[in-house]
Amino acid sequence: MKRYLIIICTIFLTCFMGPGLLAQQNSTPPARHTIRVLQDTLTAKPDTLLLLPDSIPIRPDAFLFDSIAEIKKPKLYTEIFIPDTVADSTQVFYYHYSLDSLSLNNLHHIDTSLKGIQYSYPIYGQGKYFASLGNIGLPEYNMVFDPDLELGFKFEKPVFSNYLFSNEKTRYYKLWKPYTSIDYLMGKNKLQDVRVQHSQNPIKNFNFAVDFRFAYSPGIYLRQKADDKNLSINAQYRTSNKRYGLITNYIHNKNIVQESGGIKYDSIFINNEEEDRVLYEVNLEQAENQLKEASIYLNQYFNISKPPRIVRDTAGDTLRLQKFQLGRLSHTFLWERKKYRYTDEDSTHTFYDAFMPYQDSTFIHDTNYYVRMENELSWSNISYDAKPDDKPVYLKFSVKQQNIQVGNDSSKSTFSQLIPSGQVSFFILKSFRLNTAYEFVIGDYNGGDFQLRANINQYIGTKYDNKGLITLRARYAQLTPPWLYNHYQGDIFKWDNSLAKQEYLIWQADYNYKSLDLGAKYSLIKNFAYFDSLARPRQFGESFSVIQAFASKNFQLGKFGFDNNVIFQLSSKDDILPLPNIIAHVNFDFSQSLFKNATVIQPGVELFYNTAYNGYGYMPVTRSFYVQDAVQTGNYIYADVYLKAKIKRVMMYIKYRHFNAGMLSYDYFMVPHYPMRDATVNFGIRWLFYD
Repeated sequence: MKRYLIIICTIFLTCFMGPGLLAQQNSTPPARHTIRVLQDTLTAKPDTLLLLPDSIPIRPDAFLFDSIAEIKKPKLYTEIFIPDTVADSTQVFYYHYSLDSLSLNNLHHIDTSLKGIQYSYPIYGQGKYFASLGNIGLPEYNMVFDPDLELGFKFEKPVFSNYLFSNEKTRYYKLWKPYTSIDYLMGKNKLQDVRVQHSQNPIKNFNFAVDFRFAYSPGIYLRQKADDKNLSINAQYRTSNKRYGLITNYIHNKNIVQESGGIKYDSIFINNEEEDRVLYEVNLEQAENQLKEASIYLNQYFNISKPPRIVRDTAGDTLRLQKFQLGRLSHTFLWERKKYRYTDEDSTHTFYDAFMPYQDSTFIHDTNYYVRMENELSWSNISYDAKPDDKPVYLKFSVKQQNIQVGNDSSKSTFSQLIPSGQVSFFILKSFRLNTAYEFVIGDYNGGDFQLRANINQYIGTKYDNKGLITLRARYAQLTPPWLYNHYQGDIFKWDNSLAKQEYLIWQADYNYKSLDLGAKYSLIKNFAYFDSLARPRQFGESFSVIQAFASKNFQLGKFGFDNNVIFQLSSKDDILPLPNIIAHVNFDFSQSLFKNATVIQPGVELFYNTAYNGYGYMPVTRSFYVQDAVQTGNYIYADVYLKAKIKRVMMYIKYRHFNAGMLSYDYFMVPHYPMRDATVNFGIRWLFYD
């Protein structure tokens, strides 16, 4: 396997020597307007470190802390001005989570190029380093250390989040013509994945959007089927003078997955003694997990000051603001209900015995749920400003109130808590930003939790003609472990713990220039909560550290494209926090226009590799990953080859996934006892409509 490492390193270093060419194509709506667009939305560049995949990017010049999460690597932007005569009304933009994102111009551009279309699975592709159970829709975990430091109630460490619609990932569109996107994926063993997105403005100042996804994948092993159905409906409205605005959404998720407990005999797979994977015996034959979720969200604002006046002068129409503005009041409401059910109609097998569980009956039926209702009031000094980042000081103060009910088949608990928070950002110089934030919890389960954040952003040169951006970050947090780590009551497992608050001290430095991203991160952790080798929650009371570094470089050499990502990680306590030391993802493609530029084709090769480590085991009863030291996973290259094509608004691809399966060995596991898929062919298509 050493030659694999040499190949990966050689390829990556060779690619890094090439010049970075960042191609950007921007258009504006049919009015004279300036739009600032994040570069990563035009080049499909991923986040590779620090944040959850559903984190919300923030424009770096403002770089204010987001109410949900902060981006790990701020992207540089360019300001584009395009006259009315070349405006393209088919351009589509969107923003996330809050109307403040729209006011701050945190807009993302719908990418209509072939870039990244081959990454059809939600957990694979650039910036996505997840270990899975071998089939789309099944539980997964992030191989990059990436703690969730959001304050407030958490039920568990989620394992299905990449397959669920969420409030944070909902797209609110800014468009001028109706927009529809249809994605379809098909593969071996009746694999189907359909997604339809539609948005339009039926009347002035009002927009609605629908997002529907259906994924069905039986898998190639017994008890590997996943059946996911997701629906999101949202709407937005703003008055003509922009004094009042509202966004709202409704989300429904239903995921049903069969649980196999893994294959019984790894040696049969490793030695390839049986080529028909359906004949492999599995540990669980009648087990299943179900997740049902529904949520309602509303965010609205009111600018206290009167709308700006339009005055005419020799230069044209201009907006005149009051010298002193009273800022903006915002209200956010969230209602969310999640229900988890694990069933096993036959528990006479010995799978659970290895974990020394309590067992009440031969039929297992564990149900857990929680209901959360939140109201948040906030004030900020955004108001009507066209460029809020030009303020010497940006202020935002909020208070969030949470009511939670959590329970199971036999008991329930209710509690409430307050989360005050404040953000202060100083824009001292055009090239220097200092951002600080503090929030804490008053109340029941999470009472006493808090975190303090600070960022320094320094442009090299100017923000419009820059030589890069240096960002320094510091973060300290004390957080109560998720509810599942402290309380569980079921037919197999029972515990009632009182774990101490986890402590995180994180330092990070990043450098970003065009398509080059470099960074390093140091985390000091105390009272770390995890699931031990018996799949029970434990806590390590001493301090330990995690060191991480990343490098990402994407560029074009003529018709050749290179996307390269490498992450290094080192955990000082790999027996409780195991991490692969190196993760590498490399993609090569070649673009060629045909038929007088009417068609573009793009063949390519994709490689993924991570070093060997004691990968987490999986416990289906609690949907959790636990540490183990009996099996090592990794030290294997997954290689794909694909061909993409674009004809007008239709994009399609055919991908031969994991074509090197079995060429050297049959040891491709990401999670012990769950083999990854053999070589398979996928076909996908995306069709865009503007009318």
